[in-house]
Amino acid sequence: MKDGQKEAAIENYKKSLELNPGNTNAVDMLAKMGVEEKMDAFRVEESVLESYVGVYELAPNFTITVTRQGAQLFGQATGQGPFEMFAKSNTEFFLKVVEAQVAFSVQDGKVESMTLFQGGQTIPGKKVK
Repeated sequence: MKDGQKEAAIENYKKSLELNPGNTNAVDMLAKMGVEEKMDAFRVEESVLESYVGVYELAPNFTITVTRQGAQLFGQATGQGPFEMFAKSNTEFFLKVVEAQVAFSVQDGKVESMTLFQGGQTIPGKKVK
């Protein structure tokens, strides 16, 4: 790879990682080019995390149950195993098991819904419990 191409590739992978902190491929590719990038999670107060705990209905017969263990959120979709959710802001989280992100919607201090961003789809889900 020519120097100009390598620099452009590094810049593009860094931008990709900025947009999606859970992009493990970007971290791997940067490492191959000699650039060390960490996937640091944002710290969210436990009281805020607790407000996200509940069941969100994204489709009929498809829910994501959000639980908390200490300072870590977990999700579990219908028929699937649990997965960790890593904060990138107070309301936005990314997954490492798949390329997906979740955003919680808070209205007047109450969590109303979550939105799942995965595979080019935006899937809103109302908090039902």
